[in-house]
Parts: sequence; C-alpha cells; structure tokens
Amino acid sequence: MSRNRKSNVVLFEALEGRTLMSGTPLAISQAAFDGGTQLRVTGTNGNDQITVNQTATGLVIGNTGGWSQTVNGSFTSLWINGEGGNNSIVLSSSVTINSTLIGGGANDSIVSGNGNDTLYGGTGKNLIQARGGNDTLVCLGSTADTLVGGTATTISGCSAKPLDSNGQATCTATFANEGNQALQAVYSGTADFVTSSSPDVNQFVKNHSTNPNTNEYCNGGAISMPGVPSEQPIYPSVINVGTDTPALSGSVNNVKVTLNNISGPQGLLEGRLLLVAPSGGSNNLDFMDLVENNPQSVVTVSFADDNPAPPYGDNSSTLTNGATYEATDGSQTATVFPSAISPASGTEPSPGTVNYAQPFGGTNALNFAQAFGGISGTGDWALYPYNNGGTEENVSIGGGWCLTFTVNSGNATTTTVTSGTNPARTSASATITATVKSGGNPIGANGSVTFTENGSAPAGVPSPNNTVSLNGGGQASITTSSLTEGDHKIVASYNGVTNTYSPSFGSVVQRIDNNSVITGGNAAINTNPVQFCNTGAILVPAGSGGPENEGAANPNPSNIFVSGLPGTIQDVEVTIKNFNSPSGNVVNTESLLAGPATAGGTGGLDFFSGTGSASDDFSNETFSFEDSAGGNLGTGALSAGTYKPTSFHQPGQGNDTDSFFASLSGFYSPPQIVFRHRSDDQLNINTLIKGLIQNGFG
Repeated sequence: MSRNRKSNVVLFEALEGRTLMSGTPLAISQAAFDGGTQLRVTGTNGNDQITVNQTATGLVIGNTGGWSQTVNGSFTSLWINGEGGNNSIVLSSSVTINSTLIGGGANDSIVSGNGNDTLYGGTGKNLIQARGGNDTLVCLGSTADTLVGGTATTISGCSAKPLDSNGQATCTATFANEGNQALQAVYSGTADFVTSSSPDVNQFVKNHSTNPNTNEYCNGGAISMPGVPSEQPIYPSVINVGTDTPALSGSVNNVKVTLNNISGPQGLLEGRLLLVAPSGGSNNLDFMDLVENNPQSVVTVSFADDNPAPPYGDNSSTLTNGATYEATDGSQTATVFPSAISPASGTEPSPGTVNYAQPFGGTNALNFAQAFGGISGTGDWALYPYNNGGTEENVSIGGGWCLTFTVNSGNATTTTVTSGTNPARTSASATITATVKSGGNPIGANGSVTFTENGSAPAGVPSPNNTVSLNGGGQASITTSSLTEGDHKIVASYNGVTNTYSPSFGSVVQRIDNNSVITGGNAAINTNPVQFCNTGAILVPAGSGGPENEGAANPNPSNIFVSGLPGTIQDVEVTIKNFNSPSGNVVNTESLLAGPATAGGTGGLDFFSGTGSASDDFSNETFSFEDSAGGNLGTGALSAGTYKPTSFHQPGQGNDTDSFFASLSGFYSPPQIVFRHRSDDQLNINTLIKGLIQNGFG
C-alpha cells in the first residue's frame, strides 16, 4: 500500500475585513499548500496598486482607491497575481513569509518583502526589485526590464574592487560551503555612470575529498535533504578520485557506498540517491529509493553487492547501524532526478539512461558491478540526493559519504551463466553452469566461481560447496533440487587470480514451478469434474513488509498445468484456499487469470480485485469464483463462499490501477489486454476459457 502524499487543496473561505467605499476590491482566498496555509490574492483587469503589510495576527491587503482588508491567520506563504492592466505590487519590509508575485499585466512594478520570494514581471517593460531574502527575479516579456537586487552577503575580500583600464574587476575567493553558489557583481556607479549589477553566475564548489584507506574515498560534508527539491542545498555532492587523492591502481571491478550518520524523523521513504560515475552517461545507479517507512535514528550503513538482503524487512523495521544492504529501489514508478544547476560537477546521467536497482528495475535492474564494472574510476563521482516528500519527510546524511572500490588486476574476464533445465519443477535437479572467458577464450582451470542467491549460498548448496574451482574448459557448476517455486536469480562471481585474471560475474534467473495435483474425476475417461491444483502458498506482494507493500506476488505467476482433457471445456471454477488478509489488505489485492492461449497474448480476466474494505481482516478463508454463482463480492466485509468473478477496477473510473508484471525469469508475461468482470457481466470465466484450455493451462 502506498503512503498518502500531501496534495495542494484549495479551500475557499469567507474572510472578515474592512472595506472602504470607492476602492477596488481584490479576490482573496486561502489554500493548503506545501504543509502550511497560503494566502492567495487575485487582481482585476484594471491598473491595480496592491500593497501587503504583515502584522502579529495576519496580513493587511490594500489596493487602488484606499481599499483594504485585514486577514487574520498564521500564513506560511503568499501568492499574488495582478492579472490585467499595468500593476504595482509592493510588499513592505514587514512581510517575512515566502511570496510568489506575478505582475500579470503589461508594464508592472513589483517589490518583494524580506522572505525568499519569486517575482514575475509582465509582458511589457517592468521594474522588478528584490529586498531581503533569497529572491528569484523572472522577466517574461521581450521588452527591456529593470532588475534591482536585494541584500546579499559580500564575499570576503571582494568588496570595493577597483576597475582596471578594461573596465574589469577581479577577485579571488574561497568558499566554506559545498554546492552551487550564486554570485553577482554590483557596480557602485559614479557621477557619470549609474549603478548596475550582473546576472547571477553559479560557482560550483566541491569539498576536498579524503583517502583514509587504500581504495576508500570520502566526502565528509553533511547532506541535507529537506523534502523540497528546489531547496536542495547540495546537488550533487562530489567525491574526487585521482586529483585531490591518489588514483586507483586499475579499472573498477565493484564499488561500495557508505552513508555516514543517515537519519529521518519520519523514515527514509522519500530519500532517493543516484550515484553517477565520472564517465556519466549510462554509468549510474539509483541505489536507494523508498527503502523504509519508520522513524530512522542516526546510523551508518553501506550499500554493496555482497550482502544478504534489501534494506527493509517488516513494517516495524529500520536500518541497522553498521549493516550492509544491497542496492534497492522499492518504488513503483521511475524516479526522475532533476538536472543540476549549470555548471555543476559535469557528471550527469544521459537523459533517459538512469539505471534502477531491484525490485523496481525488474529484468533490467542493475547492481553496482553491472553499473560501474570495467570503467576508469578517475574523476568526480557524483551523488544526487532527491526528496520530494515535503518538509515533514526530511532526511539527513550528517557525516557525509564514502566510496570503497574493488579494482581489477590482470586480464579482463567475462562470466556467463546458463541453466541446463529452465523452467524446472520442484524437487527436480537444476544445474547452473558458469563459463569464464578472457579475450573470447575460456581461461581454463584458473581460479574459482562462487554461486549465490541474494548474497547467500543457494538452497541445497551450502557454503563452502557453493565455491567451485574452474575445470579445464573454464567452467564451474552446481546442482540443486531444493529451490522453491518461483524465480531465483543465481549470481556466479568469478573470484579472479591476482595479476593474471580480473574478477567478473554473471547471472541467470532459474524458474521453478510446482507440479500440479489432480483430484476428483478422471481426465482419461472424461469423468467430471476434474480438479487441477497448485498447493503452494502465494505471498502478495513478494516483498511483503517493504515500505510501500506493493508489487507482484511470489511466485509470479502461480501456475497450474492441465493436460489430457478430452473434448471442450463446459465450466471452469477458480478456488483460492486459506486466504489471509491482515490489516485489510484484501482491498488492494489484484488477481488475473490467463489460459495458455492468452498468456502473453491478447486477453486475460481480472476476476478478484478491489473487493472488501481496508478494515476487513480475516484468516484462512476460501473463496471460489464461478459464473453460475448467486452474486458478486462487495466492498464491505467478505466471508468465505462462491461468487461470480468480481473486479472493482474499471477503466475510466479513476480506479483502473491493475498492475500485472512479467516473471523475473521472462518465461511468463501477463496478457496485453485485461478484461474485468462486475455486475454488468462484461466477461465471465467460461467466455474467456472455453475452447482455450485444450493443451495445458499455465
């Protein structure tokens, strides 16, 4: 289930005030905005002269002809649009809340207050003046505008620099803070020349990187993630390898990221981190995204490939100090990382090339070795922090971050992994073979390969038996009959030979399916009914306990194999046994039935989705779905029984939220078109399945 995100909902209320006759009134409303309350003022089509003063109890709004209105309340921001005409919008210095001021007319005059304001001129010739705070001035028209800056901090040692004969002044400065610094030069003028100021120039400032240990590089600067992307103070944070610090002795084999003193009062759910190599482009990885949902105390954790689990367990879990986790993207949608202010570090991913970790990345997911293996590590490594959850979801990395590299030595190698039987059935043997080559040729009996699943030895191959020496053909194999139903990503890591062959790795997804159990009837002599069952449990979602509790089930899909049915099918009934729904999760469950002629093809039936309610808890209930049943399931409390197939997810009705995923192994894909059944009998089980299930049902 997704956490509720805040939305900006406009709340119109009647406002008390004092109106002077002959003045021009303004439209005033309030809106819930960015975790607080925003006062909104809209001008007229005439020439408005809007003024704002802030008092201890609220704001006083004025306009042409002496009109004014006092609005009491605790406002966190102000929004004014002058609309048509040539408008004047002036905030007094008493206004300290952040404001957005839009001239709206042709030739406008706009003056900010002492908050962090954004000022937009009209389409004509505008005078836009900033006072205190960090203001943004925007010119919308093509006519020359006059921009006047507000107060700013003078760079140490850079005041009153004289002009040379070329009309230039130069200042050399140092900066204490990492990140982009907006710089402006102000000419003070003379009796002959008026004052002027330059546009902002962004100076990107990097912390000096350190090298506390061999192949370990750190940036000790704190990183704040305030929950509002536009207020992100450091974007990106940079670790340099080879300029501030010694260079790596070889190309990158793998990398570990350590986050020092990370914390989040409301958890780390909204904190996302993208690591980009000096080469930029596709050498990047979104390695921490929607990882846990509970208040997180200060801990130091690492992300690497050699670890047992993703960084979340059940809903009460938090990250453990000193632990190492695998790269994890728990989102259901692709995070779009904004571009950095130019010029930044010069290290950014190419548009559309962000790589995502499991589980969101699916069959295209990468880990650190896949994202960065084989590249040169020299240059700036950039960490892009992103948090769009609002100020209440702030995250902090108080002690900075470090990179620890494993470097290649010797000739480069490649490792490919294959399965002798894929898919295989439970209790049947599956043999996984790794082949290691260099320059396209097998490397022979040089070194060993370690086989793992989620960082641990695969079931049925206990450590140290999962480390196997290469034979003369450069191959190593394991055989197991202990893998459970579902998809298993088996990673084979070649350990390398120092100064001879570099490490490498590869993987294969081994699919295991349960054997179907036949009960009742006799398919061979056409005795009805014949029941085919898969007795394995289904966990929905596979990552239950993750921060959003969303995603495909394990196994995905659960298969039943049907064979030997003579003639055509007359009736189909689907039964789900011992269904458990803690915390009302049944309302979020979606179920799709696909026959062999529809699997991966043109149609399937959503027969059990969106039923029950969020307060409907039950355990070990059995539900059957049949066209001849007396009625549909509802959206209230559910009870065991036989029902017509039912889905409350309908296209065009705001609840078309079905998300069915292909299996990780790639052997099974949902149909392209999903039909849904409600009381209007759009489609039923027999219409979908009759005549289709003749040569197997999976």
